[in-house]
Amino acid sequence: MSLEIIKKGILDTLQDGGRFGYQHLGITTNGPMDQFSSQLANALVGNELSEGVMEICFPAAHLRFLSAAIVAITGADFEATIHGQRIPLNTPVAVSSGTELRFKKNRCGRFGYLAVRNGFQIEKWLGSASTNLKAKVGGLGRALVKGDRLDFKQEFVVDETSIFPWSFPLQKNGSTIHCLDGSEFDWLTKSSQQQFYKQSFAISSTSDRMAYRLEGAALKQATKKELLSTVAHFGTIQLLPNGQLVCLMADHQTTGGYPRIAQVIAADLPTLAQQRPNDAISFQLVSLEDAEDLLLAQHTLLKQIQYSCRFKFRET
Repeated sequence: MSLEIIKKGILDTLQDGGRFGYQHLGITTNGPMDQFSSQLANALVGNELSEGVMEICFPAAHLRFLSAAIVAITGADFEATIHGQRIPLNTPVAVSSGTELRFKKNRCGRFGYLAVRNGFQIEKWLGSASTNLKAKVGGLGRALVKGDRLDFKQEFVVDETSIFPWSFPLQKNGSTIHCLDGSEFDWLTKSSQQQFYKQSFAISSTSDRMAYRLEGAALKQATKKELLSTVAHFGTIQLLPNGQLVCLMADHQTTGGYPRIAQVIAADLPTLAQQRPNDAISFQLVSLEDAEDLLLAQHTLLKQIQYSCRFKFRET
């Protein structure tokens, strides 16, 4: 009851809903870069939304299923293929033992997700299976490599690989990222405040799971102030001394000393995470109430898909 890594990818890890309650000890939450796509993959196979998944980057791993499974692939489109046949995103797929899964081309996006029905057998650390690459704990404590085997919680009988007759195509997200003013937004000059919401920023090629560097015209502080190291979150946008910006991502540090000029809303973190190097993004201010409504709408959609898929599996 497992799959095997035949050829490793550039950075494939195991992630679940995240590791919460330990930031005061300097332990970050980790978890998927694109929380929505991770939860969607689980919803499509009828799992709990926070179940552990495989997060995939391109070039991606080459996988072989050593036993049958029901899987779903979401997030970035890496042109997944089985026996030369392309496998659609956002659709449950039954795979037979011996099936090999390959990812041929990066068509769009940055992070893909593979969920298996009923989940992987993953050892947890502090209540989470999410991989912490810095501390080398959670999941396998590292990125996946050739020869790794990921066990399934349940065995299935599948005669041949087949695509289930239902899918949930989703509208592609744009490049506008909604955010809230940060605690130190008023440290910017008036012109820089306006500039932040008017100009575009490019995702730097040096971006990673810890932070995305944003390249654009430098912003300026009204006065030079020093900030004591304070709490930082996934989506916190900080102003660097050179006037450039950095947005903290899933593997961010728990505290920081740079001014926090904005906070990306939770509902738009998946859109930001899927931006590739040199992609241009812009920011738009929304109210806290709008941010809550957008997140609630996402969660409601995921629960609807989860319940629908569970019902269809029972029928099948």
